[in-house]
Amino acid sequence: MNSKYSLNLILVILLYAGILIAGLAGILTKTVVLLGLAIVFIVLLYNLWRTRSA
Repeated sequence: MNSKYSLNLILVILLYAGILIAGLAGILTKTVVLLGLAIVFIVLLYNLWRTRSA
């Protein structure tokens, strides 16, 4: 169970770091950046949902 929480923590940190770096670099509106952040967010939500239902 600890590995699932640590994976979620890593995904949250990756998501926020990606938003921060992309925002500072001024590339937040690029399609590739938004797609990457969306994929990380979807994986995070899926892991949280799977953890709750287990």
